[in-house]
Amino acid sequence: MAQQTPNNLHTARPWDAGEQGSEPEDTTAIDAMDAAQVLEGWWWAPGEDELAEDEELREMLAPFGDDSPALPPARQVTARHPEIGSAG
Repeated sequence: MAQQTPNNLHTARPWDAGEQGSEPEDTTAIDAMDAAQVLEGWWWAPGEDELAEDEELREMLAPFGDDSPALPPARQVTARHPEIGSAG
């Protein structure tokens, strides 16, 4: 027996049904972006003067402080299975 699709289930994509409002945006500029630079610009961190003057801010950041998170130090990883080569 063939499976029936309920009448209220939409199976067409918006662009197939002509519902798309505009042409897709040009995304080639993304290739030239530096992710680290973008994230650095978004990262908010208080300055030393602001921390010195604002006790509530210091309490809010405690115990972590005002440093941004960083990558953990590199570590040597060895394979546990003989078919898997050495990692690292």
